[in-house]
Amino acid sequence: MDTLNQFKQYYSLSAKLIEEMTKEQLADVARMLALHVADYQSRFGAIPRSDLLQRLGVTEINGDQAKLLRDSMQTLTGYLALVLDADEDGDDVVH
Repeated sequence: MDTLNQFKQYYSLSAKLIEEMTKEQLADVARMLALHVADYQSRFGAIPRSDLLQRLGVTEINGDQAKLLRDSMQTLTGYLALVLDADEDGDDVVH
């Protein structure tokens, strides 16, 4: 399966998971993603925001961009599932 199709599948799955989540659960996911980014920045330096914003304006996606999109949706989906699973098990992931 090509990378762009994998991105589309993760995107669709993340949308389904988001529909099931409460506002508080989504806030927990946002906090976890913020921690993920902060950890990355502490290890490798700041991520230039202008670079990320430029990526959003592309009209054609190359292989590297498709991989980045897929990986981002995979990360998001993982955190969404983690928070949903933790709430089902009665665990407190973020707090």
